[in-house]
Amino acid sequence: MNRHGGQVEFRTAWTAAACAALLVLTACAGAPAGGARYVDNPSEWKAIAPAEADLNLPLVAPLEIASVERRMNDSKEHQEIYTFEDVEGYVKTTRLAAGIYPEAYARSLKAGGTRSRSYIAGLSLPSADKIDALPFGFLNGKSLDGNFLSRGFTAEGSARPRYTNCFVARTAYLMVDLKAIKRTPDAVDTVVEVLLCGNRGDLPPPTDLVQMLVRVDVVADRDAFRQELGQHRAGSN
Repeated sequence: MNRHGGQVEFRTAWTAAACAALLVLTACAGAPAGGARYVDNPSEWKAIAPAEADLNLPLVAPLEIASVERRMNDSKEHQEIYTFEDVEGYVKTTRLAAGIYPEAYARSLKAGGTRSRSYIAGLSLPSADKIDALPFGFLNGKSLDGNFLSRGFTAEGSARPRYTNCFVARTAYLMVDLKAIKRTPDAVDTVVEVLLCGNRGDLPPPTDLVQMLVRVDVVADRDAFRQELGQHRAGSN
């Protein structure tokens, strides 16, 4: 990705056409000269070290991280964008700093066929009709009366003629159980969005990417996270 001021410019025409893909309150601008598309962010993104990440993605992502950038937007959403070596696309995380999303918005994140298809269509992937979405949800240790507190979808397929292998996902979570805030079974405070593409063999198996979504969590102990991340990197060398 190339940065120009507050703009995050992806290396391909489709990747940064994430106006519909990236979560609420990310403003979209017209395509610059040359046909490239970009996401126009109203707040400045700043590069951070993986050890400073809000969520534990540097530990659970089955790809080598190329960059991590962060911002706090005007709605007090804590946002980070990850890019990875040797694949196109990104993982974007958005988490409310304190609180939960409105109930109507939380319900809108549930995976339905119409919602997932419109979300994928908004990514402007070439020939994205070959990407099929499946509902996705699991208990993440913060369930209320046995209800699932994660919900969303995962999808895989090809995006020809450019890519033979793509993985798309959008999953919402309740990461922090705030006792002072009344919550419903639909309560969520975090959304993780994934758009990764490459040619056959560039991406990890879809099961590994799904496990990344299952294992993602808030970093609660920064020192312990840094230590575990250091051990993780040493073990991968």
